[in-house]
Amino acid sequence: MSDAVHTHWEVTRAKNAGQKPNPHGGQFDKWYVGLKNLDGGDNCDDAYWQRKAPSTVEVGDKVYGKVEKGDYGWRFYVEKEGDAVTTSGGSKNYGGGSKEWLPESQYDPEKTARIGRAHAQGMAIQTLTAMGTFESQSADQITGKLKEWIEFFEADVNAAAQKAAQAGERRSHTAGSPGSPVAQETQSNAEYLSKLLEESGFDPAQVTVVQRYIETNFDNERRTKVEAALKDISRAPKAYDQLKQEAEAWTGEALPVDDPASTELPF
Repeated sequence: MSDAVHTHWEVTRAKNAGQKPNPHGGQFDKWYVGLKNLDGGDNCDDAYWQRKAPSTVEVGDKVYGKVEKGDYGWRFYVEKEGDAVTTSGGSKNYGGGSKEWLPESQYDPEKTARIGRAHAQGMAIQTLTAMGTFESQSADQITGKLKEWIEFFEADVNAAAQKAAQAGERRSHTAGSPGSPVAQETQSNAEYLSKLLEESGFDPAQVTVVQRYIETNFDNERRTKVEAALKDISRAPKAYDQLKQEAEAWTGEALPVDDPASTELPF
């Protein structure tokens, strides 16, 4: 295997090795994974993958990124699909790359639904905490209120996803046909930015706000520079601080903070 391989991968082994402190608060999950090269190059039997906690990596997950040799072995980084990249087999992928690769929302709808539900749970807890519900009502009343608010936020997320899908369909028709490269690239870019923001230290609820700020206000040149800074370990902390400050100035309020307990609710 060469010193740096950009390609599509399938996870063949996933081992959680605990956590390490996140300099921006919270923890990073440490994963050691086996990766199968879906573009015909060499596989990687053991690579380190650092993800913001809580995170899930499962055998069968498909990701696009770079495997790079470091001082302590191979390390995996999520990368943006769309640029011309060289695989370990010497071939080049332009734009769509492997036709078998799909975004997580398409190849694993169950996992996507779990993530959406967990986000809705976290938002419901934040809302009821701000309302003082936990101090003023009984356990049965709180459970009922939680379910109501979870359903509200989940429905809102689903409605936003449907709206985005419809907008993507309109763009794809404009480009020539449903599912055209224009619509696929838009979705891929959004998922890539979301992953970069999450791995730089933003909570899922914060990612939503910061990503909306970037997509509303940044031109292609500045967005490209921000993405490059976020995936650069030496520049990511400064980029995180700058984006947090700008997003809060844009919304006029502090970024929301997810409650880690939200992912542990039994419903």
